[in-house]
Amino acid sequence: VRRYGDDVVGFVQLVAVAPGRRRSGVGREVVATLQEWAFDEHGARAMAVGGCAPYYLWPGVDAHMTPALCLFEALGYRPRGAELNMAFSARHRAPAPAGVAVRRVIDDEDAGAAVEFCRSRWPNWVAELQRAVDHGSCLVAVEEATGALLGFGCHSVNRLGWLGPMATEPGRQHGGVGNALLGAIATDVMAAGLSTVEVAWVGPVRFYAKAAGATVSRAFRTLTLPRA
Repeated sequence: VRRYGDDVVGFVQLVAVAPGRRRSGVGREVVATLQEWAFDEHGARAMAVGGCAPYYLWPGVDAHMTPALCLFEALGYRPRGAELNMAFSARHRAPAPAGVAVRRVIDDEDAGAAVEFCRSRWPNWVAELQRAVDHGSCLVAVEEATGALLGFGCHSVNRLGWLGPMATEPGRQHGGVGNALLGAIATDVMAAGLSTVEVAWVGPVRFYAKAAGATVSRAFRTLTLPRA
């Protein structure tokens, strides 16, 4: 469950039924039990499938997972929206702009600066960024002359090889900072033995498509069920 002010929402993160027991009501019973737990024990006013930030497994139900979509529809869940993942080659590389250095967050000073930079503009991403720092998978772009932080990029926060969160100082966008971070992340992902970088729960489609040749790789449906 997540609390948003006075509102409480229960999230379904994962449902799995053994192949030999599907279509026998097991999935319905499992989800009904989750709903009872969220509604009656935690005061949730709605249930949601997908969108359980910051620590999510998928942005929603994969559009190819027809049995799962049918299960939630049968239980009264209704579509709320759709989210996309994109993917690009782990061979992607891009040089940093002149006067900019891209480095991994290792020491406390860089970690603190990255957290404050994120909190000042994108506070909803702080928890994911901190987990990336702990994993050694947070990179930052820094102005060499002043030490000012210009952007950050994280990967493998919730799933190996998945990119995000990532952001660039608004005044330095469209200047190659974000692309340099993409290249550094791709280098990490290739070193981990993967051939593609998956951009999770993507926001700006155009940026990733233009900078790294990314294409939409997966689509997810989000659903909701209000408390009766």
